[in-house]
Amino acid sequence: MDEKKDGKEYLLNNFERIEGSYKIPIMMTSAAVGAVAAGLLGAAGGIIGGIIGSVFLENVFCGADKDKEKSLEEKREEVAASSPAGKEKARNLTAGDIPEELFDDKTLARRKLFCQKLFQYENEMGLTDVELYTKAHISKAVFSHIRGMMRDGTYRPSKVNVICLCIALNLTAGQAEEMLGLLEYSFSNADKLDRIVHWCLSNTEFYFTVDSLNEIFYDKLGETLLPV
Repeated sequence: MDEKKDGKEYLLNNFERIEGSYKIPIMMTSAAVGAVAAGLLGAAGGIIGGIIGSVFLENVFCGADKDKEKSLEEKREEVAASSPAGKEKARNLTAGDIPEELFDDKTLARRKLFCQKLFQYENEMGLTDVELYTKAHISKAVFSHIRGMMRDGTYRPSKVNVICLCIALNLTAGQAEEMLGLLEYSFSNADKLDRIVHWCLSNTEFYFTVDSLNEIFYDKLGETLLPV
């Protein structure tokens, strides 16, 4: 297999063209969902995953999201009624503020599968935890919470932290989409950074780093994935 080339110069020279024309394709087909189902269901899932893909998409991804949204809304109402300052605090609540018992088993299973796959990729790359979170530009504290997801599935890292981990691990676009999907995130065509990152991960002849992308994004757009 050919060695990947540093894609920084190519992206820098072609940024305007790529940013102006690249659109993220819809890749999360029922077959891809079936692959996630196989991961959740174990060995038997490898046989039935593709068959139940579309059902899994509706019942697991959509159903779990609705349950989570309902739990979050109930939590917001509870906090809003607790004190005069409660309404403002309630607006800032995220899914990470919901106790584990209010999550359904499938949501917790997906988060633990995310953690399992993350550290599988880390081992395949031959990286230590320190090397990975340093390359991804995320803190030791955040990474410790991610490591703890195998025990407690209530933690959910931010979308940008997941994207930076995917870049640091040199994942493909499809692998990154799966990792984001396990945490109810997705790439968006409405977000310039999402589209460029997706292009970078789709062009597997190149490799990119969080540092190099931060430099390019700051130069071209005046913003970065994470603070430099």
